[in-house]
Amino acid sequence: MSNGLGEVVEAAKKAEIAERLSDKPLCDHCLGRLFGKVSTGLDNPSRGRAIRESLGLELGEKCWLCEGLFDEIEKFSDMIEEELENIEYDSFLVGSKIDPEIESREENLWVELDLHNFEITKAEMNREIGKILEPRTGKVVEFKRPDVVALMNTAFDDVELTINPIFVYGRYKKFVRDVPQTTWSCRSCWGVGCEKCDNTGKEYQHSVKDLIGEPFLVETDSEDYSFHGAGREDVDVKMLGRGRPFVLELSRPKKRTIDLEKMQKEVNRSEAIEVTDLKPSSRKEVAELKTARYFKSYKAIVELDQPVPEQKLKEVVSSFKGEEIAQQTPARVAKRRADKVRKRTIQDIEATLLDDGTAEICIKAEAGTYIKELVNGDEGRTKPSLAEMLGVGCRVRFLDVMDIHDEDGEDG
Repeated sequence: MSNGLGEVVEAAKKAEIAERLSDKPLCDHCLGRLFGKVSTGLDNPSRGRAIRESLGLELGEKCWLCEGLFDEIEKFSDMIEEELENIEYDSFLVGSKIDPEIESREENLWVELDLHNFEITKAEMNREIGKILEPRTGKVVEFKRPDVVALMNTAFDDVELTINPIFVYGRYKKFVRDVPQTTWSCRSCWGVGCEKCDNTGKEYQHSVKDLIGEPFLVETDSEDYSFHGAGREDVDVKMLGRGRPFVLELSRPKKRTIDLEKMQKEVNRSEAIEVTDLKPSSRKEVAELKTARYFKSYKAIVELDQPVPEQKLKEVVSSFKGEEIAQQTPARVAKRRADKVRKRTIQDIEATLLDDGTAEICIKAEAGTYIKELVNGDEGRTKPSLAEMLGVGCRVRFLDVMDIHDEDGEDG
C-alpha cells in the first residue's frame, strides 16, 4: 500500500470507521470521500477500497449515503454531452444540484464521525463527470471563465446550460440625426405598438444598438444582446471623428467564433453608422467603459438672436477656456435624472462668426457637460453660459461630437 493510502487508512482507523459505520454501508466513492482531503494524488474510490480492505468492511447492495448516485455518472455525462452538441465552445465547467436528502445525510455523518477532511458529494460528481467529458468532447474544463457551465440536477435528471456571453469591442460613428444610441419606446403606446409607430413600439425605427447588434445576433445565433457605450450622444447629434467606444454583449451564443472583418462589412452596409476597430472584449472592459470620464470635442452651429461683433464673440468664448461651469440638471432631462448641480471644466473653446446670426463653436469639455445648455443657459440653470455672457439669446442648431479623447485617459 502506498504511503498516501496508508495515511488514509490510519485516519479511518482513528475515526473508528469500522465500528461506527457497521449499520451504514457505503460505496467506495462515499467511503473515500470522508477522507477526501487526506493525502493528495488519490481518487476517492481508491481511498474507499483501501479503507474497506484494510478494515474488513463489506460493500452493501446499495450505498446508505448516495443511494447509488455514483453508478449513474456515465448517464449524467451522456446527458450533458448531448446538450453540449448544439453549441460551439472551447471550455466548459460542470456543476450539480444534489438531492437535499443526500446532502443532509452527508452533513449529519460528518458531525457524527467528527470528520474535518471530507469532500462534498457535488465536488466529486462535478470532477468525475468533467474527467469523462474532456476526452469525449475534446474540450477543456475551465474554472475561471468557461464558455459554458452545465448544471446537472441529479434528483430530476435535468441539465441546464449557462452559456457565457461574448463581448465585442469597437467604435461607432453616426452620420445622421434622429437615430438614438439605444431603442426608444414609442411615446404614444410605450412599446405596445400603435398606428403612430406602425405597431413597432419604437419612437425611432432604428438605433445604433440595433444596427450593430442585429447582424451579430444572427451570426452567433444568440438569444439577445446588450449595448454598452462610453457615454451617449443626444438623438439629434452626429458622432464623428474616430467614433465612440462601445462593447456589444451577446447572450447565450450558440456560435462563438466570429469573423470580425466580415461583421464589420456587414454592419457598415448601413448608411447611418460605421463601426471600426472590432476586437474581442470582456466584462471587465464593459465596467471600464461605464466608469470612464473621457473629455470630448464638439462642434456646434449656434444661432444668435441678434448680431454680435466677431471680436466680442471671440473674447466671450475665450473667457470660458480652462474655466469651470455649474450646471443644474437640464429641464429637458429632469424627469429621468437626479436634480443636482454638477461642476464641469471647459478645457478648450474657439468661435468663428459665420454670418450675422450664426456662429461655429468648437469645444473640448469634461465628460458629462451639457453643451446645448452651455450655449443657451437653460433659463439660468447653467452658469455661466454663452447666452448670459453675450447678452443675447443663443441656441444650438446642429451639434456634432468630433472626438472622444480616450487615448488621453480619464483626466482628458
